[in-house]
Amino acid sequence: MRHTGIARDCTSDLAGHNGDLLAVKGLTMLMAGRVEERLLLERTLEAAAGEVPSAVLVHGEAGVGKTRLVTQACGDARARGFTTIWGSCVRVGAIEAPYHPLVKGLEAWAQDASDADRAAVLGSFRSVEEFLAAPERKESTGLAGRLVAIERLVELIAQRSPTVLVLDDLQWADLASRDLLAYLVAGFHRQRLAILGTYRDEGLGQEGMFRGWLADLTRLPAVEDLGLARLTAAETEEQVRLITGSAPHPALVAELLERSAGNAYFTELLVKGLPSGVERLPGEVPEALGQALLAAWHRLDRPARDVLGILAVAGRPATAQDVAQVAASLRLDPTTCLPGLRDAEDVGIVVRERPDRFWFRHPLLVEVLEGTMTTAEATPVHAAWARRLEDLPDGAVDELARQGDLARHRESSGDHAGSLEASLRAADLAEGIGAVREVAGHLRRAARLTASLPDAEDRDGEVALLERTAYACERVGEGAAALAAWSRALELTDAEAEPLRASRLVVEHANAAWKTGVVKDKPVAEMARAVGLTGSAPRSAEHAIALAELSRCESWSGLAEDALRHARASMAAASRSGSSLAVAQANVALAQALGRTDEAEEAILRGVEAARQSGDAAVLNLAEVFRVNLLHDHGRHDLAADEGLESLRHARSAGDLSRAAFVAGMTAKDLLACGRLAEAAELVREGLSLPGVSNSVAMARLAATVLAVRHGELATAELHLARARELIPKLDERPGLEAPPLLAEHLLAHGQCAEAVGLLSGSLDVQAVDPLVVDDMLV
Repeated sequence: MRHTGIARDCTSDLAGHNGDLLAVKGLTMLMAGRVEERLLLERTLEAAAGEVPSAVLVHGEAGVGKTRLVTQACGDARARGFTTIWGSCVRVGAIEAPYHPLVKGLEAWAQDASDADRAAVLGSFRSVEEFLAAPERKESTGLAGRLVAIERLVELIAQRSPTVLVLDDLQWADLASRDLLAYLVAGFHRQRLAILGTYRDEGLGQEGMFRGWLADLTRLPAVEDLGLARLTAAETEEQVRLITGSAPHPALVAELLERSAGNAYFTELLVKGLPSGVERLPGEVPEALGQALLAAWHRLDRPARDVLGILAVAGRPATAQDVAQVAASLRLDPTTCLPGLRDAEDVGIVVRERPDRFWFRHPLLVEVLEGTMTTAEATPVHAAWARRLEDLPDGAVDELARQGDLARHRESSGDHAGSLEASLRAADLAEGIGAVREVAGHLRRAARLTASLPDAEDRDGEVALLERTAYACERVGEGAAALAAWSRALELTDAEAEPLRASRLVVEHANAAWKTGVVKDKPVAEMARAVGLTGSAPRSAEHAIALAELSRCESWSGLAEDALRHARASMAAASRSGSSLAVAQANVALAQALGRTDEAEEAILRGVEAARQSGDAAVLNLAEVFRVNLLHDHGRHDLAADEGLESLRHARSAGDLSRAAFVAGMTAKDLLACGRLAEAAELVREGLSLPGVSNSVAMARLAATVLAVRHGELATAELHLARARELIPKLDERPGLEAPPLLAEHLLAHGQCAEAVGLLSGSLDVQAVDPLVVDDMLV
């Protein structure tokens, strides 16, 4: 399991303020990720304890966690008897402060040291400053004498106990302190000393001297370079868990990654003060984050700030030529654009993604800069970017990206009709290349714009768009958005005028509510209503499908006789309709109602074939899942696993990520039952990486739970199980997830035998509708 460190020194890491360094005084904090980096620092400390000194320079962008990593290492070291000397380098402008960081660090050590240690190091001197100014050190005057005196203090402290010397934010260190650090490193012999330094990668465009010094230092023996990357999705999830005290919602983690790009400090500021269980971030960037990000921007001249505003509104990397064209259309001086971008590059605000293309180092700065602009100021900039995109020749940029940008700029400039047109075009283009996440995003925008247009009278077109949007959102696990689209479509549909459409919408809405965990029980009443709406069209596909859905809900609810009756009625209606989609659904319902019989196996084979003919990936997946269940029922686990792998391939190729997550979890459990552990582990990994509605993600997490239990990784199993319970609170009462045997196995792994028996006994009646899980429970 990965951990995160939460300390107040993050302000020092980004804004140049002194952090609260009390954390280094023996407190051990959890950190997200940084496993290899912590191991490297651990080895450095172990070597120092054995009189093998070394230095590690930790670097990365502001806010990535450099100071926290070193703080964590110092806390661990203090717990093992190390002494810590911490020097923070502070931006002081033109004011010289030689050796200031180290002197302050030594003074802090003197305040906290025991009387014996202080006397052994300082002798008769009452303070560090008095020691450094002692007459006997006048033999070496000025800064050189002070340098030797500081080295002597560090040596004396290290003789008392292993010591960690830290210089934080070296990019702001005075020249004398840099010289001192190099001096100490060059003088390494058998001291019990480790030196840790941190510095930022960005903002060094005008710091040629620092770069030269750094190059020299890293060429010395016993100096190691350690770069920190941004946190991954899993590490960000764990960081938020530790900040808030609870497991974050997947949607919150996804939004955090989009807005912070894995920057640990930005993530902390974004979630600070959020209530537990929240799914979305508030719309505005926190004030503290905005102030920190704008500090460097304020140091630029006005033309450069205007240029960055234009770039921020662009929303993606742009060339200096594009920025200049937009500036010209806004009646700004285009000749200031390239110099302004270069100035921003020098102070670390922007970077070049290519030789001619600029973008912001931190994505959140885009939001902050846009936040400094009023609507009246931003609207013409959006309109100017839209004109620039329209003027570009075909092939100049990716067409999908252009249409997406056009949709955004047109909406922000008030051209909603133009934005709708571009959104629909972008959705079609994304569908053509299988970019399912982008499809959902563009369709959500289109649906929102359609509802906002004042002359929106094409209700039929709006309902069709909402249906398309809901299907797209379900594929990528955006269950709440899908449910909202189905709800809106139902509101706009006149059930008396369009009973068949209304029936279809009732079915889809009810299924979405079930899959997202909004409702606990299978929606029998809603499916009965759908059947009632189709009563005047007994030969329709909608009538057959509604009957099939009602039958399946009744099977899951233990209404066996009703389920079989409605399944046979569905078969007859499907045959009359001539719809392969209806035939597929009817056969699946019949197979489920018949249970473990030869007739059920024949029905599911017909269902799979009809689903293939229909071309409907969702129905094919449904039929294949029930085929797998029947094979499992007959003890043919290897074949069930192979069929599951085939179904997973179909879900992947259809771009249905949510169904793929469910099938991956389901198939992983079958592979475990066959002893195919390596394949099971690979599927668990895939399932955990995919988005899905609550039901799908819970299935993947349950598979991960049982895999972790069988590897003896009980802490990891707890994390996966906790997430599954957040998604589906009463797992033992949820049919279709096969949870009770896994929950019991987890309890047994903890030695809780009576609790395992109680769980199985208590849920047996509820799970009786699923012979597959009941068999495992009885075993």
